[in-house]
Order: sequence, then structure tokens, then C-alpha cells
Amino acid sequence: MRANAKTHFSSCLLIVFLCVVCLWPNAFAGEVKLPQPPALQDIPSLELNQPITRDLKGRESHAYKLRLAAGMFARVVVRQQGVDVFLRALDGQRSRLNGVNDPFGRVGPEAIDFVAETTGDYFVEVTARPLEMGGSYEVEYVESRVATNRDRTRVVAANYITKGNLLRGTSTAESNRAALAQYDRARTLYNQLNDPAGQAMSLQHTGRAYEALSDYKEALEHYSDALVLGGRSKTVAAKPSRSMVSAGCNSTWATSSRRF
Repeated sequence: MRANAKTHFSSCLLIVFLCVVCLWPNAFAGEVKLPQPPALQDIPSLELNQPITRDLKGRESHAYKLRLAAGMFARVVVRQQGVDVFLRALDGQRSRLNGVNDPFGRVGPEAIDFVAETTGDYFVEVTARPLEMGGSYEVEYVESRVATNRDRTRVVAANYITKGNLLRGTSTAESNRAALAQYDRARTLYNQLNDPAGQAMSLQHTGRAYEALSDYKEALEHYSDALVLGGRSKTVAAKPSRSMVSAGCNSTWATSSRRF
């Protein structure tokens, strides 16, 4: 009898609960609130040749959108002013198209290129590195035109550089050797394009990887070659790249001199 009474009581409670849910279906709707993605209207738009300046500090990220027709090439430049950032270009589904991850300093430009495969909104994210104390940057949409095969090849080469930088960031001998392979793929494409700035950039990163592997002879050779090629370039990244390479040469020479 006691067991039957407990069963009867449990059944009554279940019936009452089901009645409440059916009669007041919205009673529990506000209990769990899922985070909503930022509305498109809340993301500032980039207009051609109209720079935007903002402050940024460690782990903060700003997103920008731009409207592109299918088959268009776009270039966005971020001029760092006291904060080291990395960049990502995303399509309308927020899939990554390209990235720029150059951990060389807090001052100077970083450019990101990408090609729109379909008509729609595209996004550029500017993110400060985790330990950055804070600074400012200027972001500018500087170029838009019909994409060429050279543009598409240049985007692929830039992705190889980014993959290499991500590998080198783990700071193991194995990852640095894997990064060298990525930089070599990028340099091959830049050679095909006859692009001195791209060649210099890939050589510069290669020198960094060799320096991390304590192969100072190879590092110096690649830094020196990068200096020569960087001097032939007239692109936006040429002068910063040249100064960074010079610093790398001096650092590597000093380290290798102490060692031997």
C-alpha cells in the first residue's frame, strides 16, 4: 500500500508539471539566454580610402565589414601605433580567407589581401596580442579591383607565411623546421610573381626560423638576401621589413659572435 501511494503521488506531480509547461509555455523561456552574434549593423563598415583610428589592448578584437562583388580583390592596411596586432579576413559565413601574423613589432603597417568568391559582406578582424598593454592603430581599405591570377597566387603565398608563423610560434625545433617548409612554398610563389617584397618577407621569416634553430650562418644569409630584395621593393611593407631585417642581422651576428 505504501509503495502504491508513493507511485500515485509521483504520478500526480508529473501531471501537474506537464500542465504548467503546456499552459504557460513561455514561463521558462527566459531562464537560459544563449549569446547572440553581433548584429551586422553594429559592425562598422570600411569605405575605400577612409581610414578609421581606434585604441586596442591585449586580447581585444575589432571587426569591420566591407561589401564586395564576386571576383573582386580587396586590400586592407592596418598601421600599428604602439600595439602589435594580427589580422584575419573572413567571408560571410565567418570562414577564414587569409591571415597576417607578423610578430615583429608595435609600429608600422600590416596589409591583408583577399578575393571575394561570391557577392556579399566580408569581414576583417584586428586583434591585439595577449600581452599588449595597449596602443592605437589605423585601419584603411586601400584597394578594390577585379581580381587577377596574380592576386589569387599572392593570397595563397600569404597564407603559407601565416601558417609558417603559427608553427614558429610554438617554439619547438620540429615546428620551426615545419615553418621553413611553409616559407619555402611562399618564396616559390613570390619568385613566380617576380615580387621582391614578397620574396624579402619570406626570406626574413626564414631567417627568423633558422635563428630559432640556432643556425646563425643560415639566418644571416637569409637576412642579408632579404635586405637586398627589400631595397628593390616600393610596396607599403618594404621599409618596415627592411628595418626589421637589419635588426635581425645585428641580433644574429651578435649572438653568433658570442657563441664562437
